[in-house]
Amino acid sequence: MLLESRRITFSLIQSRLLETLRQRLRNGDFTERGLARVVGLSQPHIHNVLKGVRVLSPDVGDLLITSLDLSLIELLGSDELGAALMAKQAERQGSYSVPVLMGRIGPDDPFPNWRDVGDWVVAKDPELRALRRPAFVQIGADPAIESQWTKAGYGLVDFDEASRTEPRVPGWHALRWRGAGYLRQVSVRGEDLVVLGQRTLEDRVAPETIALSEGALLQIVRARLLWVGPDPRRAGSLAQTGVWLPRAARS
Repeated sequence: MLLESRRITFSLIQSRLLETLRQRLRNGDFTERGLARVVGLSQPHIHNVLKGVRVLSPDVGDLLITSLDLSLIELLGSDELGAALMAKQAERQGSYSVPVLMGRIGPDDPFPNWRDVGDWVVAKDPELRALRRPAFVQIGADPAIESQWTKAGYGLVDFDEASRTEPRVPGWHALRWRGAGYLRQVSVRGEDLVVLGQRTLEDRVAPETIALSEGALLQIVRARLLWVGPDPRRAGSLAQTGVWLPRAARS
């Protein structure tokens, strides 16, 4: 399953082309009048396209790309195109391309951004088929989960909203609280999010309850934790090298 950020759509190409033109105008590479002259359109037309007043049509887009000798690689980036090609090849082979995010999930680390991809893993585990926004992320030091899993250096999470709207035990989730990350079992009780496993800690690294009035549920529960194990880039089957976690049944 491809991440949404890697879907190369016509609207994405349009927006990247406009961003490129605006940046080159700011850099002084050309003026609106000069651009209009090169493309063969009126300056008001170019001005309105750049300001978003007029839609960038395919014909005008083609004129801009050919007149300025731009390429798809310049608009999208070699990393994006390479990732899309790798994902397509993996799908043909019955595999799935899953990103490995930069950063770690832990009380001492900023919560990772799912768009900050550092590497990719191609795996064939059938469980990956149903995931919409999967990602591997390193697990940081956290006294609350040290005894839960041995050699669990990485986790597989799903950022899809539908997977985290009803958090409950025995499922595990990745929480973003005050900028940091926590892997916890949680449940909703009234207007509070109850965080399990905190009472046993001498130095509590997260609250036992979080009032949902302090932030919407999906702003706190950022992803569902599905698998834990060693570095997936050095692993074969995820089921053989790590542990798939139980999922909470939907009510």
